[in-house]
Amino acid sequence: MYDRSSQKCDWQKMLLRAFILKALYETNQTSEAKVFSTEMQKDYGSMDWIKQFVGANLMDGK
Repeated sequence: MYDRSSQKCDWQKMLLRAFILKALYETNQTSEAKVFSTEMQKDYGSMDWIKQFVGANLMDGK
C-alpha cells in the first residue's frame, strides 16, 4: 500500500469523476455507477462527501 498523503491530488479530475458518477446515477445506470464509485474509492479513499454531492436518495436507490 502506498502513502496517499505524500501524493498530490488532482482536484479537477476528482471533480469531473464526481460529476460523471452523479450522471450515471441520474440516468439509472446503477451498476455502472457502483463500479465507477469503487474505482474512485481506490484512488481517493472513503469519499464520505460523495453521497451528499450525488444525492443519497439516488445512491440508495430511492
